[in-house]
Amino acid sequence: MSLTIFLQCFENGDVSTFKRSIAWNIFGPKAVKSVMGWWLTYDGVPAGELWMDDDELIGGVAVNRPGDAALRDLYALARLVPATINRDSRFLVADPAVLQGIPDWLLKVLPTPPIVVHSADDFLYRMFQRLP
Repeated sequence: MSLTIFLQCFENGDVSTFKRSIAWNIFGPKAVKSVMGWWLTYDGVPAGELWMDDDELIGGVAVNRPGDAALRDLYALARLVPATINRDSRFLVADPAVLQGIPDWLLKVLPTPPIVVHSADDFLYRMFQRLP
């Protein structure tokens, strides 16, 4: 069983996109091509598999079996684009302004409102905290 964390871009109540190069600037130096995406390595240690489209504009990225370093990079990306980060039904945002762009239909189906996180450490803690 593996764990996948998703980053999805939302703006104006709809799914949106951002420049792929923004994500690649963060993850590219740690990426080695794999069958389905790119293996991420930090100081020679594998820390997940990055999945993202090859298009110039992308709607998000996913990291399968992420290590802490890869999750910190995911948080860094969320600070640069209007996106949520989610694992199952837990949604987090790195910028409170993103809350205005999340679709109403998504907010209605979540068991709890998205959580605003203010640091990579806060993100790591909240991502794996037990839901109420």
